Amino acid sequence: MGERNLLRLGEIIALLTIFFVHNITMLPASTNNVMWSSDFRPQGGYLDEIMIKVYSNFSQAIEALQKGEIDAYDYEVFPEYELDLRHNPNISVSYSPSASYRTFILNCERFPTNITAFRRAMAFGMDKYKATEEIMGDLGTPLDSYIPPALTEWEVESVLETRFYDADFISGNASLEAAGFKDLDDDGWREYDANSNGEWDADVDLDDNDPLLVINIMASTGLDIAIITSEVLRDGLAKMGIRSRVEEVDWSGPYWPKVFAGDYWVACYELTFKPTFLPPKALYTDYHSDGEWNPVLHRFYNTTIDSVLDKMLAATAVTDIKKYSREAAQLLAYEQPEIPIYSPLTINAYRNDKFEGFLEFAGRGTASTANPYVATKVHLKESKGGLYGGMLTYSAMDDISNRNPFRFPDLIGVRAFIENSIYGGLWQPDPTTWDPIPNLAWNWETEPTTVQVVAGIQAGQKFTFYLYKNATWHDGQPVTSKDVKFSFELPRNYYYPDVFFVPVDINDIYRIDTPDNYTVELYVNRTDIFAWIDITSYSRILPWHIWKDVENLTAFEPTEAQVIGFGPYKWNERVPGQYVSLLRHENWHFSICDEAGPSTTSSQESTTSKDSYGFEFISIFTIVGIALIYINRRRKWWNKS
Repeated sequence: MGERNLLRLGEIIALLTIFFVHNITMLPASTNNVMWSSDFRPQGGYLDEIMIKVYSNFSQAIEALQKGEIDAYDYEVFPEYELDLRHNPNISVSYSPSASYRTFILNCERFPTNITAFRRAMAFGMDKYKATEEIMGDLGTPLDSYIPPALTEWEVESVLETRFYDADFISGNASLEAAGFKDLDDDGWREYDANSNGEWDADVDLDDNDPLLVINIMASTGLDIAIITSEVLRDGLAKMGIRSRVEEVDWSGPYWPKVFAGDYWVACYELTFKPTFLPPKALYTDYHSDGEWNPVLHRFYNTTIDSVLDKMLAATAVTDIKKYSREAAQLLAYEQPEIPIYSPLTINAYRNDKFEGFLEFAGRGTASTANPYVATKVHLKESKGGLYGGMLTYSAMDDISNRNPFRFPDLIGVRAFIENSIYGGLWQPDPTTWDPIPNLAWNWETEPTTVQVVAGIQAGQKFTFYLYKNATWHDGQPVTSKDVKFSFELPRNYYYPDVFFVPVDINDIYRIDTPDNYTVELYVNRTDIFAWIDITSYSRILPWHIWKDVENLTAFEPTEAQVIGFGPYKWNERVPGQYVSLLRHENWHFSICDEAGPSTTSSQESTTSKDSYGFEFISIFTIVGIALIYINRRRKWWNKS
């Protein structure tokens, strides 16, 4: 073959190689972009340190914010503080619809709250307008449904036929009379006419002083929101001849054990939707006879509602989910296993004189620790010397008593903020839409499976996740599919009844395969539309090399050096009763390249393509150079000709 033909062939090979490598390099980017439901991409963390200071009460924390001792108030601001904060030019106050609602959880197994007519009478006697006004002013909305209005796509308030906003004592009294709660001795208080003969029978009926008829309304000690709301219910019950009392209990002490044991009648509580939890599914978990939380909280059983929720769970179309969830909500509004009261606006307050970039998380607000994106978006103002650096200080109303992620009992508060900053899952919710966006996995696929006896495959679904390849644990070790497989299997191998959050849906995984270090295949025996959310939202991916020898999940207390995750911030230190400190994970796989910031690559485009296709030793610039040499030699050859 002549020199001219050789040069031509070399030029073609070089140009094709450039084109091929370029497109291979860009492939993950185009695939990855499909998974980002908005323009949001997590970047950072920009901060050197996050300091979480412990305060004994809300007023101390508000005062610290006003003085500039902290940069962000971790809790939702109570209306009584709002006006003073708005008048401080160095403080920004934000308002956004909340994904939470205040409610009364009723024990449907214990007399008399086990009687539907009694529960309905309680709802009629609860003045929700009054409670909302006293607690929230014009910053709250009375509510009858179990899905707050912030979750507009799934709201059910508009379909409810019965309204319980105003106190309706006429309807409440009628409901009590029909259920056998009557004033048999004309003393103004209702007894229980057990044999329905309209007369007092000492050996059969219950006197109004009987402890069974004196309803305890449980509210957290010192929490005005819960106490005032409970007092409104107490006063409404009294107007209908039912004795009750507000019992303040220590949230961190006997409160939850009492609820779990079923010792309560009524518990004033704030329910909050987790972003990775489709709202209609909450109807199933909370109110279905087989629901995860129903046996713990409501103890409510109704076969008609069960059948509707079963249809909802089996639905494969969003329109059917909405249809059945709204039908179930209508039935629940009659049965009243719970009395929703109001949904607040989320009021957040934070300093504006040092940091910027506070991002609103839909339903969670702008600056509280319920918004984990603060840790990855907030940065120093340019006037303070550049983008990177600084220490953002939060307040906290309770101390972090341990370092074990399985013992963090809070799903949205300070403990959850710390956990989200240190650990993480395969994906995370987009802060504006709640749609899934990448975290440890940059892409994923879902496909149905049919029974294959020889291969051990069951009917259900297969979820395949492709992991980022530049993710590292805080100690520098790479995060691989081995860690993911281990983390999903870990809670299935141990029984830990004293842990608040038990990822029971992980039990629906019957097989986990790891074809390579960066691919995870989860086989599940469920076909419903909720399975993906239920199972893959597990957010405790842990390092195998730290946890592999742990025998008791709840007894294990990691040392500070063992608190290892792959999140944007890493554990620094804790001083009991004072503070918890987190430092920036400079090799976080979402960090952006910047002279002043982290030096790791910012996207999957560079690392994934090289590792996936074996081009790690080929530089695009080298190929370009080869091509130029060939072109130059060809030019010289033609000149000679």
